Amino acid sequence: MKVILLAICVLTMVAVPLGTWMVGNGETDAQAQGQVTVGIDADPSASPANTADSLGSIESCIEVAAGQAVDIDVFVDEVPEGRELAGFSYNLGFDSERLTVTAQDHMMLLNVAPGSGPFVDLSDPVPDESGSHFVAVADFGTGDEAGPIAGVLGRYTIEVTAAAAPGLVPLTLEDVVLGDPEATEIPVDAVTWGVVAIDVPCGPPPTPTPPAPPPNDDFDNAAVIAGLPFVDLIDTRRATTAADDPDCAGRGPTVWYSFTAP
Repeated sequence: MKVILLAICVLTMVAVPLGTWMVGNGETDAQAQGQVTVGIDADPSASPANTADSLGSIESCIEVAAGQAVDIDVFVDEVPEGRELAGFSYNLGFDSERLTVTAQDHMMLLNVAPGSGPFVDLSDPVPDESGSHFVAVADFGTGDEAGPIAGVLGRYTIEVTAAAAPGLVPLTLEDVVLGDPEATEIPVDAVTWGVVAIDVPCGPPPTPTPPAPPPNDDFDNAAVIAGLPFVDLIDTRRATTAADDPDCAGRGPTVWYSFTAP
């Protein structure tokens, strides 16, 4: 028997804002200047207030009472110079027993430049009591927002249920993707979360947990191919590069498979 180890040079599956998929080269564009943060502003009306293309005081927590409704923003603090924003997607997480997303507005930063639109918005409908609100918006116009620029991606009205138990309730962001007109991902360096403090004083937001790489990211954890034909579907966006990885037209992330030939 002959054991064959296969290194798959990642053609990264990049989530395009439309909810479709494209194949990229696995090496997210590193020419961006500065650090790109996408986060939650728990009180966008705090002075100075956010506008579609400017950020004011970013607040990580807001104090509310049971039955109250508040607005929150999902923001990007920098679309890098030389890049253009044409769409975005993410999952906004919340406690479905205490909070409901009752309204959403995505005609903010994406609608600033002349020529913006038409838009496609595949976001979950509101009101949303599911606990995970999916957002995906794309601009098919000619007025893409060119960096450097910052602003609000989406504004959401969050309603606290009348019977909500007091406590600190996290608002989370996961699977954050920014895309340009060529459906190429704009790298996001950091994601920040927020907190809704229901009938208690504000506290610090939870720290996001970095997504884990694929289970077969490393040579020693190669996934076994039991037989042929073989099909596998994994998210390779968090695959990493090791010093002994093969050179696939430039060193980039890999995932590994092991096949024992009969």
